Amino acid sequence: MIHDRIVIVDTNVISYILKDTPLGRAYAWRLERFDVRLSFVTAGELQYWPEKNGWGARRRLEFQRSLSRYPVVPYRHGMDKRYAEVTVERERVGRPLSWPDRWIATTAAWHGATLVTHDADFTDIPWLRVISVSEIDARDDELTRSGSSGRRPPVSGRMRSECSY
Repeated sequence: MIHDRIVIVDTNVISYILKDTPLGRAYAWRLERFDVRLSFVTAGELQYWPEKNGWGARRRLEFQRSLSRYPVVPYRHGMDKRYAEVTVERERVGRPLSWPDRWIATTAAWHGATLVTHDADFTDIPWLRVISVSEIDARDDELTRSGSSGRRPPVSGRMRSECSY
């Protein structure tokens, strides 16, 4: 099980951070006190960008340096069964997830980590701890028992997926 300070970020969150969007800066600022990790699926999704867009060597190197700050949580034996359970459960309730999202949810749950996402599709999975930018503040305060000084960047509290590749 992963320590409580470790979070796995969804592809949309790391996308916002890497693209340095206002929402990405809000997430990055709030995640500074956490050990941020990526699911193996998110790592694969991110590697799609340079391939699809034909990035040159310099841009690829800069991108790899940015990604190297985030350890990748690998697949573990037995996760495939949980993945199948997730798939069937979500189909049964009429809220199917894409295959990458099923793997990301499975990875976070398998390792006992909280998933940080800006995607409302994950919010009603009972065995998965999910937080968004507005909830990070409350969780961080609860874990550290210390208030934050300074201004917080403005951010929309609405959850949505606006990640483009």
